[in-house]
Amino acid sequence: MLGFNGPVMKAHGSARERAIANAIRITTESVQHQLNQVMASEIARANERMEAAEHVVAPVLSEN
Repeated sequence: MLGFNGPVMKAHGSARERAIANAIRITTESVQHQLNQVMASEIARANERMEAAEHVVAPVLSEN
């Protein structure tokens, strides 16, 4: 599960040992690969591209 400032590990109380181990593994990999930072960067880039596209499309639409 992704948190705002880092990954969050959550497991059910009835989860078995294997499920807990996998949750820890995935959380560790997320931290090692800086998943939250990568996603934040990609979201920022996508927002910049959307803003740039809006500035290009908006004048064309308003001229008609």
